Amino acid sequence: MNRLIITAALSLALLSCTQSPDEIAPPADIKKLARDYLFLELSMGQHDANHVDAYFGPDEPKSAANKAKLSLDEIISASAGLTNTLSRFDTSHDRQLAQRAAGLMARLRALDTRIAMNKGEFVDFDEESKRLFGTSAPKYDKSRFEAILRQIDLLLPGPGSLTSRVEEFTSAFEIPADRLPAVFEAAIVECRRRTLEYIQLPEGESFTIEYVADKPWSIHCSARSH
Repeated sequence: MNRLIITAALSLALLSCTQSPDEIAPPADIKKLARDYLFLELSMGQHDANHVDAYFGPDEPKSAANKAKLSLDEIISASAGLTNTLSRFDTSHDRQLAQRAAGLMARLRALDTRIAMNKGEFVDFDEESKRLFGTSAPKYDKSRFEAILRQIDLLLPGPGSLTSRVEEFTSAFEIPADRLPAVFEAAIVECRRRTLEYIQLPEGESFTIEYVADKPWSIHCSARSH
């Protein structure tokens, strides 16, 4: 399995160099293309410890990435080949397939951007957010925010600064640490009940939560089915 994934990635790199733009791409399985993309993301994780926050997929792609140890140039070359294949992937009669292909293309652009940044390329904030997340922050002048602050001030009257009043208001919604498990367990049960009204969940489906203190986030969630 490892050898097959590594071979696929290297083949993509060769494809980007040898295939003519006028050639018709051979039929491809979108699932295979997604696996090739996953291999590249995990390979990038070898160069940037913050690139992959957490991975809970099959062991084979991660083992293959660890074994292959692709360089940044090899990853971006393989990414170009995969992008080339996706750009000529026939999705004209399948809207969902078109969305999946477009999603993979966007993720490959983000991967290319991360590689460029790791290689020292400077990207300004708006361009970085556009290339990584497909959007950029809207531009508003100071008066817009001042108007919003005035509205909040009217909603939260009282003594003290607006900041302190907002902090006092939001603190009323904080869940004490010792009650977090009970609150989230109740929330999961209710979410599952409502979901089952519309969607049949996989047999053996489960949902687990872990609470962490050494991350920018406080809760880690994972869903599994057996």
